[in-house]
Amino acid sequence: MPSYKNQPFDVKSYFKTNERILSTFTSPIELNKLDVLYDWLVVRWRLNVDFGQNKIIVADLFRTDGIGVQHQFAYSYVTPEHDCIFRFDTHGAPIQYGESCHLHIGDKRVIEDENPELNGYSLCGMDFPSFNWLVHRHRKGRTLPWK
Repeated sequence: MPSYKNQPFDVKSYFKTNERILSTFTSPIELNKLDVLYDWLVVRWRLNVDFGQNKIIVADLFRTDGIGVQHQFAYSYVTPEHDCIFRFDTHGAPIQYGESCHLHIGDKRVIEDENPELNGYSLCGMDFPSFNWLVHRHRKGRTLPWK
């Protein structure tokens, strides 16, 4: 599984990885991102991918003060009616890059990191490559860590 967990955040590598992932998609992509600069303070990108049966909706925001990186995001995998299949998010608040987020399963269940239902899967350091890996597993009918 691709991941940047437990590594310092490298904005250039992160977006090169994301661009490689997106280049493999055959479904229509709606991508809205700012150009990534080496002396960045804020990077924001949004993504919508319609697979026909289900959709990916991404809102990703990174901020740095030159010392640390804050990450605020919602990575959603939804039905065509926008019912949640699963979503990783920070509930609209920035977290330190690499810290844990929340997992929503369906529209009603919210699971925190270290919940036994995760079967050891960590919610720390969630990023788009990790989310995409889980979406890919779901689309192929493979089990997810929490099932």
